Amino acid sequence: MPRIEKNVGYFISADDLEKQVKTPGGGGDKVKYLPYKESEPVLKAILSNLFFNVYPISSLNDTQFINSKNISYIFIPEIKTDSSSRSMWIWPPSDFTVILSCKVIDSSGEMTWKTTVNSEAHLGLPAVHKDFSLAGKVAITQAFSKLQDEIHKKFYDQNTDNYYYSPQGDSYNLQEELTDPIDSFDGQDDYSLPLK
Repeated sequence: MPRIEKNVGYFISADDLEKQVKTPGGGGDKVKYLPYKESEPVLKAILSNLFFNVYPISSLNDTQFINSKNISYIFIPEIKTDSSSRSMWIWPPSDFTVILSCKVIDSSGEMTWKTTVNSEAHLGLPAVHKDFSLAGKVAITQAFSKLQDEIHKKFYDQNTDNYYYSPQGDSYNLQEELTDPIDSFDGQDDYSLPLK
C-alpha cells in the first residue's frame, strides 16, 4: 500500500531535545537518558512509513518553511517515562513505563487530532543485566508501534490492510531500530540509559 501523498512535519523543541530525565534503577541508583533526542529517529521513521515526505520543524512560527514544503500536518509528541528495578543489587531497571502523547496541528496551527498511548516493559533481571537499556528499548518500541497504529487508523480508511510502506522498500521494523547495543555504564551513581 502506498503512503499518503501528503507532506508532514514534526516538532520537538530545542529544550525537549536536550531534556535529560532521571528515573529509578536498582539499589537506590538512578538512570538518566534523553527521551526526546533518542526517540526522534523512531518518530521520523513511523511518519515516513505513512506519509509522502517528513520534515523536522525548528519552530512552529516558521510559516515560510511550512508553506514552502507544503506541510499538511505537524506532529508534536510528549513523552513521560518512569522506571524501577526488582533487585536491590542490580542497578539496570527491569521495569519501564512510557506514556506517549501526540497532538497534530494543521498548517494554520489549528489542532486536528490528539492521542495518548501507554506502554510497559517488565523483564527478567538476567536480560537487563546483559543489556542495561533493554527495558527502555522494549517500552519505547511498543509505545511508538502503538502510535503508528493510531495514526494509521486516523489517516487511512478503515478498510485498508495493516501494512506500512517504508522508504527502504520493506515494512519498517521498530524492534531492529532499537536493538543496537550501547554500553551505558559510567561507573557513577547515575547511569546513562540510551533508548536507542
